[in-house]
Amino acid sequence: MRIRWTPIKDICALLETSSPDGACYAVEATDGATVAGACPDQPGRGRHELLAHGETHVATALTSAAVPPSLAALFVALCDREIAHQATVADMADATARLWRQTNALLRMAASTNLGLAPVAVVEQLLQGLVRSTAFERGVGVLRLPGEDGHTVVSAEATWPAELRRLDRLFAVEDDVRVIGGADADAELLDQCRRLLGSDGSSAVARIETESGHYGYLVTSTPDAELLRAEDLKLFGAAGRILSVAVENSHTLTRERQATRLEVENELLSQQARDMEEMLHVVAHDLRSPMTALYGFIHVALDAVDGFRGDGDGGDSGSAGDEAADDLAAMVEPLDAGVRSIEKLNRMVQRLLDFSRVARQDYRSERVDTGALVDGIVSALGYQLKERGIEIVVDPMPAVEGDPVYLESVFRNLVDNAIKYMGERAPRRIQVGYRTEPPAAFFVADTGVGMDESQVGRAFLPFQRFRKDSAPGEGIGLPFVRKVVERHGGRVWCESTVGEGTAFYFTLPLAESPFAGGEPSHKADM
Repeated sequence: MRIRWTPIKDICALLETSSPDGACYAVEATDGATVAGACPDQPGRGRHELLAHGETHVATALTSAAVPPSLAALFVALCDREIAHQATVADMADATARLWRQTNALLRMAASTNLGLAPVAVVEQLLQGLVRSTAFERGVGVLRLPGEDGHTVVSAEATWPAELRRLDRLFAVEDDVRVIGGADADAELLDQCRRLLGSDGSSAVARIETESGHYGYLVTSTPDAELLRAEDLKLFGAAGRILSVAVENSHTLTRERQATRLEVENELLSQQARDMEEMLHVVAHDLRSPMTALYGFIHVALDAVDGFRGDGDGGDSGSAGDEAADDLAAMVEPLDAGVRSIEKLNRMVQRLLDFSRVARQDYRSERVDTGALVDGIVSALGYQLKERGIEIVVDPMPAVEGDPVYLESVFRNLVDNAIKYMGERAPRRIQVGYRTEPPAAFFVADTGVGMDESQVGRAFLPFQRFRKDSAPGEGIGLPFVRKVVERHGGRVWCESTVGEGTAFYFTLPLAESPFAGGEPSHKADM
C-alpha cells in the first residue's frame, strides 16, 4: 500500500504546538526512514505500530518521553485513522478500476456477438477478456458448431475434435455456472477439465445454452477457487451467455443461408425445367415436318422400285435382267428399314409431345372415383391379362381430386408396365390399392422380374429401358407418371427386388369424403 505522508506530517506539527516542552512526534516507514516529524533517539521513547486493514504493518509512530500518555494515544489514533482512510480510498479505487476493467471486457465480449458466423473468434475474444479482467488464467470452449455432428474444442491457439467419451462428466453438468475445486469435490470432473485445459488447479464451467438448444460448455482454469471473487463469476457467467447467443446466431444464420441457397437453387432448377420443357415441345413439334417429308420420300422411292419391277416384260431371262432384279431387291430392304425407323421415331416424337403437354397443359380438378377408373383399365387390358395368365387384384381405394384423363394415364401406365415386366415366374399377380399406414399412398405392385438398386434410382428418367428385349416402348411412361403426379401435388417412388417384383407408390390429393363405402376387394383371373 502506498501512503501519502503529508497529512501525517500535519498531525505531528499540530500536536507539537499543544504539547509541553521536550515533547516530539515522528513516524518511521518500514525501512526505518523518518517520513514525518522528528523524534531523537533517547531513553523512554515510545514506539507504536501503525497497521493497515487491521493487520498489515505499514509504519511506526514515535513519541519522546516528555509526551504524556494521553497525547501519545491520541497521536497513534490520529495516525491509524488517517492510514485506514487512505487504505479505504485505495480499496475503492482498486474496486472501481477492476469494475471498469470488467465492464470494458463485458462490452468487448458483447460486441463479439456480431461475429455470428465465426464462433471460434468469439471464444478467443471472450477468453482474452476473462484472462485480463479476472482471476482466470486460460480457457477453452467445447462447442457444437454449425454443420458438424460432433463437438469441437476451441482454444486461443488451436481447435480440435472433442472426444465426448472422455468428457462424459463435463457433459453431465447442468448448472449455468459451476466452480470445480475447493468445496466441489467431484474429482472425476476436475480431472476431465484439467486434461482438457492442460493445467492444474481449479476450474469453472459455464453452460452454453439458449431456449433453442444446448451448444456445449465454456471451461476455464484458476490456480485456486478461493481466489475467485463474486465479480469474476458474474463476468464468467456473462461470457457464457454471450457465447450462447453467438453460437445460436451462427446456427441460425447458417440455416438461413442454406434455406436461401436451396430456394435459389430450386428456383433455378424450376426455371431450367420450364426451359427444357419448352425446348422439348418446340424440338418435338419441329421434328415432325422433316420426318413426315422423309417418310414420304422413302415411300416414293419404294413406289418407284415397284414401278421398275412392273415395267419388266418377264421375258428377259438373261444375266442382265437377273442382276437388275437383284439390285432392286437390295434397294427395297434398306428402304423398308428406313420406314420402320421413321415410324419408331414418329412414336417417340409423339410421346415427347405428350410428355411436354403434361407440364404445359391446364389440369381440370374434379372428384375422381379411383376404383371405377381402375376397373375400366382392367377391362381394357383384359385380353393381355388373360393371354399371359396374370391375376389382378383391385382393393378399395379413396376418391381423389384431380384431372380424370391424366389420372387414368397414371394407373394405365403403371398397370401396363407391370404386365410388360411380369416375367414367367409364378405367381403372376398384380395388386392395385391404397395403404393407410405412413406414408399413406396408392400403389401398383407386381410379382415380376424386379429391378436392382441402380435401376430403381433411374426408373423415372426419360428413355431409361432396362429390358429392351422383353418389353417394347420408348422409356417415357414412368417420367410421364412422375410429371402427372407432381402436377397434382403428390410424389412417386418405387421399391423393387430383382426376381421378386416391383411396387410403385404415389400420393394424390384425396377428396373431402374419400371413401364412399367399403366395397370388398375383387380380382380378375384373365
